[in-house]
Amino acid sequence: VDGILVDETTFRATERVIEYSPTQPVAAKGKEQPVAVWKSVQARSRFGVDVRQVGATPLVGRERERRALAEALARVKEERSPQLLMIVGVPGIGKSRLVWELFRHIESGSELVTWRQGRSLPYGEGVAFWALGEIVKAQAGILETDADADAAAKLDRAVRSLVADDRDAAWVERHLRPLVGLESGADTGGNRDEAFAAWRRFLEALGEQRPLVLVFEDLHFADDGVLDFVDYLVDWASDVPLLVVATARTELLSRRPSWGGGKANALTLSLSPLSPEETARLVHALLDRSVLDAELQQTLLERAGGNPLYAEEFARLVAAGRQPAEVPETVQGIVAARLDLLPVEEKRLLQDASVIGKVFWLGTLAAMGGGERSALERRLHALERKEFVRRERTPSVAGENEYAFRHILVRDVAYGQILRGGRAQKHRGAAEWIESLGRPDDHAEMLAHHYLRALEYTEALRVDDPALVERTRVVVRAAGDRALSLASYSAASRFYAAALEAWPRDDPDRVWILVAAGRARHAADGSGIDLLEEGFDELRSRGDVEGAAEAAVELSRYFWFGGDCDTAYAYIDRALELTKDRGESRARAYALVERAGYHMNASEHHSAIRLAREALPLTEALGTDDLRVRALEVMGYSRVLSGDAGGLRDSTRAIALGRESNSFSRLIVAEWNSYHIRFFLGQLADTSDDLAVFRSDVDRYGTADLRRHGNALEAHDAVLHGRWKEAARILDEVLAEAEVRGPHYADAACGALRALINLARGEGESALANSDRALDRARRAKDPQILAPALVVRGMVLLAAGRKQEASKLASEVLARGSFLVLALLEFLPAATPIEFAWLLRDLRREGVVLRALESAPVTPWVDAARAIAAGDFAQSVELAAQMGAAAVAAYARLRAGEAMLAAGGRAEASAQLEKALEFYRSVGATRYVRHAEALMATSTHADRRTSAKQ
Repeated sequence: VDGILVDETTFRATERVIEYSPTQPVAAKGKEQPVAVWKSVQARSRFGVDVRQVGATPLVGRERERRALAEALARVKEERSPQLLMIVGVPGIGKSRLVWELFRHIESGSELVTWRQGRSLPYGEGVAFWALGEIVKAQAGILETDADADAAAKLDRAVRSLVADDRDAAWVERHLRPLVGLESGADTGGNRDEAFAAWRRFLEALGEQRPLVLVFEDLHFADDGVLDFVDYLVDWASDVPLLVVATARTELLSRRPSWGGGKANALTLSLSPLSPEETARLVHALLDRSVLDAELQQTLLERAGGNPLYAEEFARLVAAGRQPAEVPETVQGIVAARLDLLPVEEKRLLQDASVIGKVFWLGTLAAMGGGERSALERRLHALERKEFVRRERTPSVAGENEYAFRHILVRDVAYGQILRGGRAQKHRGAAEWIESLGRPDDHAEMLAHHYLRALEYTEALRVDDPALVERTRVVVRAAGDRALSLASYSAASRFYAAALEAWPRDDPDRVWILVAAGRARHAADGSGIDLLEEGFDELRSRGDVEGAAEAAVELSRYFWFGGDCDTAYAYIDRALELTKDRGESRARAYALVERAGYHMNASEHHSAIRLAREALPLTEALGTDDLRVRALEVMGYSRVLSGDAGGLRDSTRAIALGRESNSFSRLIVAEWNSYHIRFFLGQLADTSDDLAVFRSDVDRYGTADLRRHGNALEAHDAVLHGRWKEAARILDEVLAEAEVRGPHYADAACGALRALINLARGEGESALANSDRALDRARRAKDPQILAPALVVRGMVLLAAGRKQEASKLASEVLARGSFLVLALLEFLPAATPIEFAWLLRDLRREGVVLRALESAPVTPWVDAARAIAAGDFAQSVELAAQMGAAAVAAYARLRAGEAMLAAGGRAEASAQLEKALEFYRSVGATRYVRHAEALMATSTHADRRTSAKQ
């Protein structure tokens, strides 16, 4: 048979991880009928690319670092939590060797550990997410030569073997497809955070099977996206034994000084030079001598500087007969000297290979004009024996012999020795071989690198090559498309800029590069609006209504998020005007839903409902489920806040459709708004389960932005339900994160909530500081649903500090909007509700204006409670607050009602309310309110005693 045969039971149990081929049934002893069997072919997954660092060089002087690696692995196994281990050092210091020692440590152990490795390519500023793509391909068993259909089937099998839930699996696979060079079937380029969440979900699922080691080699070559993802993965992965090992030269820390730092679960091993004794011991072993003569050892120690690679190359040169005095003084020089000793054919072969990168293939060298395959293979075998290269056991290109330079520095030096005039043809040959693999989407950025270099060197020789120019601009545009599909915005921006420079201005396709370049640049650094505006004007002038309208919607979003609402509204209205007679137009549906959302955020709910209703049949006819979810969610929210409780049904439909269609970002936003709908309706007893589902979905699918929203929502819920210790912790973390990661929409609400806790606990200075910062952030946001609660909280704090005039001025600012205040105080994580505002106005002797302001307000228990306060019906206000299930608001209503009842002579009623308020405030450590309530109770008791004495 020449192989391993398995029966059906084993086949079914292992077919997801082992590839089998069918074979003829066999007769088995004791069986009447032949038994079905399968022959094992190979594992479906690979370790990765460039894993094995086999060589004759012993490891010297790195015992401490080797122990640190082993201990880090033991820690992630024990704690089931992620750990980042950075290995940093100059070229040749031994970074990859240490990674190999960890691999050998795992191989020698008895416990199964999953190892997946990817490398960053030395191409320009990196190939977008290439290292991560190699890890995914290794897990799925995808080869660089696989046809798209085969790659898709392998990816599908890999995902579904790890992610049991079909909806989760479909979502994860959709976001993994661009990483392996497949179209996603959806626009994933606009949401890096969601892609990160899906990639994390895949790797967490891989780590749930057994401890997982992810190796990212040569991160100094990586694009920024890989650095951001590794940082994110270590921060956000949870309950999984994951060790992330990253190697990099020291320049990475100059480029990103804070990368990987400041984490409790991160460790950096900065490799120091070997000591003189260790360097000598290494060379003794390499030269197979117990003692070096004094002159030789002195020369070595002076020049090596403790660099193991220098010591290795020094020993090899000396062994080859070179005199020590002739050995160059730098590690690059000594590598160059060894290369110069090679026969011309072998040296030229290494130079050809260096154009490709650290890893290369026999077929590439043949395609670049290196000669017959048999002759090339003999030369490579000779180079392997001389320890310049090594042959890989498991190639990533089917049917090809795969090799790797033993050290990336050898590749760098070999490439540097190529005459500039010869580089053009070599890069072109490499590009043509890569194209022959048949995976243009996957290899687009690699092709762009080679064609751009070929064009650069061709132009430097003043050679006119129109065909090369044409091919380069097409390839560069494709590279921009690939980078944008992966949300690698900086890379996409660079490629599109190069494409625009080379693209004929009269070519009709140029406008689409303008639009894509604008999107990429804006996502990368906030600029690019000029490019998108130019694209919009050109599309409109050409009569491309759909294209112009979609560009206008994009522009409106950019201006809206930038705080320029007037320009945002102008662009969205242009999109609506352009598409008013378009029928089933995706651009119109997009514009309608976006405009409805703007109306909703501005509390213009009747307009939001009208546009959402117009959009719904369009979204259904077009099958754009994500837009339909948003339209239902906007309509439901606005209906409820307009006084129509039937909108709750629309909200429920939005959530169901979001889950059904895997529109997870839309789903989470719909769940967020569902919480606020129930809050508005006073159904707080029903929000706990909703919040738990929301939190679970945010953890599984959410973006970093949505996680910050989720943390704020949890803090709000904890404040309302009396979990103030938890709330304070979350709020402090949220506000601290804002200082590190930059401002967030929820910051003002969180600051106001924190100020309320400060106020209740008698922390006057903190209350003043937090409320002031919250109001400042709210004013900058220019959003009523953020501003109104911040104004009220600041007014309460100022009044408590004796600054009545300032408090009154802020209250007037809220009142200027009339009944609008009700909506604004109930929409977005309201730190202060109409109940607190009604009491603030009563304290300012302005309760009469409350009734006028609430005349046209929608029906909700919050409004009824505020009216009761203004009318002096304190018992009713308490009853309404208590019925809603907001313990903190009910306690405040009881405290203030008890105070007012006592002033009116109702001591028995007052005592009943104050006792319940005290019970809550003691449980949350609200010392200011406890002292106030106790003082009121003492006054009531004293009055009762005086009354009894008189009787």
